[in-house]
Amino acid sequence: MNVLHDQRMKPPDWELWIEKGLALDGVSSIALNYRFTQSDLNKETLLLKDKSSDEQDKIRQEQILARNEQMKVLMDEIAFRFPCYQYEKSDEIAYEGQNWDFFFWCRDFDPPLQGRDYSYITLGANESQTPQRQEQAFAGLLALLENLCGDNLNLDVIVQHQLRYNEARYESTLITAKRELPGRLCTRRGLKGTLALFADGLQFVPRLKRKEPTKISDTDMIRLLWIIEDGKAGEYLCLD
Repeated sequence: MNVLHDQRMKPPDWELWIEKGLALDGVSSIALNYRFTQSDLNKETLLLKDKSSDEQDKIRQEQILARNEQMKVLMDEIAFRFPCYQYEKSDEIAYEGQNWDFFFWCRDFDPPLQGRDYSYITLGANESQTPQRQEQAFAGLLALLENLCGDNLNLDVIVQHQLRYNEARYESTLITAKRELPGRLCTRRGLKGTLALFADGLQFVPRLKRKEPTKISDTDMIRLLWIIEDGKAGEYLCLD
């Protein structure tokens, strides 16, 4: 199998958040994708050669159904080891509960085929579980897939990464930022101004009166604080 790591859900500076101790690398979902190899495509070309249009359609459908059965067998094994919400109907599994590990999703076939198309499956985290339990479930799933499908050239496993923030350190750093940043000179999109703390949070207040203040996100507050703590702040902090 081919394991791909997708980091696109993370902010561009995600490595800095980990370095600063405010977050850890985590997983939000795993996708399973059946991919025809070049060898498969070559075999298909030979099978379709000199066949009528109807015969070709039948051959393609047979291949799709064979692929679907392989993926369903794999999914059955996963669901046996890890309870999956909405894979099978069950009165014992509620969406709000913690007694399931993955949220199952796949497409349905387009006519004339019917039923589920297992060629692309996503298994998402149960947000009701603790982050530690979620990560344990994903680690167990990857180990199971390696054991069952390690030599399967048709299977792509896409691991969707996310940052898991340390809530206590995050909130502590945010409190420090709200104490240190008000009154600081700042630029945003070419405008000069000042940072000011209001009831609803920190805002960038432009010098030009006709320009409205802009609320600063919590993550940007922390980034500005890091610039100060690292000794990289000039006369003006930059929000761009």
